[in-house]
Amino acid sequence: QQVRNAQTLGGEFLLQDGWGRHLLHKSKAIRAWSEKEQRVWMQMVGRVYPVQSYLKRVGLAPNDHCPWCGHTKRETLEHFLSDCKHFRKHSTKVHNDIVAAVLDQLRTLKPQGWEFLPETELCKLPQSIPFKWASPEEERKERRCQPDITAWHASAWLVLFLEFTRATDKPDNMDRAKAAKGSQYDAAVRAINNAAD
Repeated sequence: QQVRNAQTLGGEFLLQDGWGRHLLHKSKAIRAWSEKEQRVWMQMVGRVYPVQSYLKRVGLAPNDHCPWCGHTKRETLEHFLSDCKHFRKHSTKVHNDIVAAVLDQLRTLKPQGWEFLPETELCKLPQSIPFKWASPEEERKERRCQPDITAWHASAWLVLFLEFTRATDKPDNMDRAKAAKGSQYDAAVRAINNAAD
């Protein structure tokens, strides 16, 4: 019941038919979770992980300031997992590990005709992917963008930009991140479509 009431992405994930518990059990089947890992997972899902905002709420801390950011930011679970500069290298490593795992699976599946290009700037993509930018300024601004993975199917003339973002503890934050990621390559998509016309 605590998970249901918390209304976190983790809670929604656990309760979602066909995904949540099924994937959680699959994860545990791949590698057994330690008692500590299970406890941390439940604390995060229930929003009772001991970050300063929670500790202040239950009267165990005088304020909710992040101790790692010089007390200039509020330490929420989202801040701790995704934004805190002190832990940036750890969250970046997790992101990169996920991208590498997805890329490995894509290459293992070997879908016919697809080429996968990790961390490749748009200006360094194969010449067979043409861009017709709206202006030289737009090209200068956009050509150095670097999707996590670019998937290219030459004969079908399809380009997919794969971007990964971190889940947060509030759905509206995830919606904002999704919108930002979704529009990140709008100019590049227009440039590819312009070249196709």
